[in-house]
Amino acid sequence: MTRKKRIYITESGEIRTIIRGKKYRIRHRIPKEANGGEYGWSPMRTVYGTIADARVALEEYRLELEAEINGDLVNQAFAEYADAFHQHRVEAGVVAQSTLDRERAQIKRICGILGKKDIGEITLADVNAAYDRLRREGVTQTGINSFHRKLNQIMTKALKEEVIPRNPCLLVEASEVR
Repeated sequence: MTRKKRIYITESGEIRTIIRGKKYRIRHRIPKEANGGEYGWSPMRTVYGTIADARVALEEYRLELEAEINGDLVNQAFAEYADAFHQHRVEAGVVAQSTLDRERAQIKRICGILGKKDIGEITLADVNAAYDRLRREGVTQTGINSFHRKLNQIMTKALKEEVIPRNPCLLVEASEVR
């Protein structure tokens, strides 16, 4: 099976000032590979707020366009992906049953905290907030480390499958987990 090469939007995009400090229009240049051999422009979007708000919206729009161009799974909840991850490991038959049982419990705990969020929208702040919540709940450091390893394993798999653009767990400092 040949995989289609992933298409990225590499240009910075365009922000047009409509009313300075209040209203902007944004768009991106679409690569020719995604547009039938010719460069094109995405539809314009209006952003209300400051130029900083327009820059943030431009980056979010880029990620949305890349996901659309590449046919990524859009709006997939973390819990759905984590369940599929676990089911794949069960069906592979190479992991001991006791390990699978422990993994199921870990995934259940992670999904209790992050499960409803879109997997592509989980940020470093969400990950750190999850660790803080576990500390407040009285979870031991060993438990937090176990949580981090399993979350990182799931997010790394999603990154390799190109479901998400980056793994926020890789940005966590070792001192923040411990």
